[in-house]
Amino acid sequence: MRNSFVSYALPMLFGLLMAGRDLAYGQRFTPHTVVGTVFADQNGNGQRESSEAGVAGVLVSNGVEIVPTDRKGRYRLSTRPGRLIFVVKPRDYAPAQPTSWYYQPTAASHQTADFALQPAPEKNAYDVVLLGDIQAGSQDDLYHFNHLVTEELYDDPYAFALTLGDITFDELGVYPKTKASLAALGKPVYAVFGNHDQNYEVQDALYADSTYQRYFGPSYYALQHGQAHFVVLNDVAYLGQKKYEGRISSEQLNFLTNYLRHSDPEQLHVLAMHIPLAEVVNKADLLRVLAGHSNVAFISAHEHRNRREYHLQPTGPAWQEIVVGATCGSWWQGEHDIFGIPSALMNCGAPKGYWKMQVGEHSDYQLAYKASQYPATFQMSVWTPEDSEWDPAQNLPADSTRSVAMINVFAGSPKTRVEFRLNDGAWQPAYPVMTPDPYVARLYQLQQRRVYPSAKASALAGKAEPSPHLWRARLPSGLPVGTHKIEVRATDPCGLNARAYRVLTVHPSSLR
Repeated sequence: MRNSFVSYALPMLFGLLMAGRDLAYGQRFTPHTVVGTVFADQNGNGQRESSEAGVAGVLVSNGVEIVPTDRKGRYRLSTRPGRLIFVVKPRDYAPAQPTSWYYQPTAASHQTADFALQPAPEKNAYDVVLLGDIQAGSQDDLYHFNHLVTEELYDDPYAFALTLGDITFDELGVYPKTKASLAALGKPVYAVFGNHDQNYEVQDALYADSTYQRYFGPSYYALQHGQAHFVVLNDVAYLGQKKYEGRISSEQLNFLTNYLRHSDPEQLHVLAMHIPLAEVVNKADLLRVLAGHSNVAFISAHEHRNRREYHLQPTGPAWQEIVVGATCGSWWQGEHDIFGIPSALMNCGAPKGYWKMQVGEHSDYQLAYKASQYPATFQMSVWTPEDSEWDPAQNLPADSTRSVAMINVFAGSPKTRVEFRLNDGAWQPAYPVMTPDPYVARLYQLQQRRVYPSAKASALAGKAEPSPHLWRARLPSGLPVGTHKIEVRATDPCGLNARAYRVLTVHPSSLR
């Protein structure tokens, strides 16, 4: 939450000077010309050799205008205030260096910026790792990220990763360490701008992303991979005094409009942003720009809970939005385990983790949630009433959970089907319910009783809130004393096919 002069004011001043605009003296921005070549960097050194040819037809943008390179790979653009010049990564190419796809303009009237792309054949079917709020405020948080995410993904054949904003927790001085942790993944990582990534020291909202852009490139852009298009938007509109709203600027809407003129409307278009559409005040403007493109998906984060929503369209199928929760869970809060990692259970009842978007051969996609510190098969939790004799403080008050099993499907949506059966009997439907997850409710109860947190651990903030992916299974009355097997299955059109089990113990005293 701290803003140091070194972390914020100096990078902000650098960004203003480089953009050629002195806001302190009210000088008007003067656009300049940038020319250059996009070339095939065969040896990957980032420098153009005499034998390395330009690449024709690559899209280059200044944040609004988009121009394709000519047959020799050349382009020409004018600069815009606070914006970078960047390449739309084409299919079958990758940036030769992590920063070789964007350029920060200077105050010079004529500038040259070449972009090095390395040939990299791509498949039409691949996985994208989706990382919700990392929210790194210290090196300790990055230790957790490295152990939970980086180490687990080393052997994973995914194509690239997307961070969905709030890379830091207002501590922009942590950016270099965070960038190093992301680089350790060993695969391309593309970033999204979040509200906690803002430079609060700027006097003009146009430059709220100035420090972010120095480390991660443009705060909105597009890239192509296989047959899919990924458009990253910055929907955090800085209002001053650390306040913001969800809004997509007019220049971004113009950029998106221009980009869609170059894309096949039948192909998959994935729009990534930090703040979910429900909180974007000009959501309708965005949806209007996308009209005519039937195959659209949205990815967002910000809420620190998993949620999937469908946005109905006048014609064609509804567009799905995946709110991917948070890699940090509940802000790296909660009791620490033997490895020093906080539980950070999200308020929706899902463990901290990350998602995968599995893009298919035919511009389709499926989804998978991966809970940190658990096997990939762990897709839901099942609650049944159990009274602790050793520690009665853990027992919830007698309520409606006494005669039901509560099923939390971490990646569940309105289209998820959940069923259960008792002792290998007939399958029965479970029904969605909007109520707090019982495990989350118990955590808050223990905090109120001061059982948690222990020394040096942080309490979960807020209160238990209704989970958007919880189902209730009504248990039959008159079950005999003893143990009973509960089996649960959950299926979903986006690829979910999960099972879970729970042993229910009935005591004489629990019969009603």
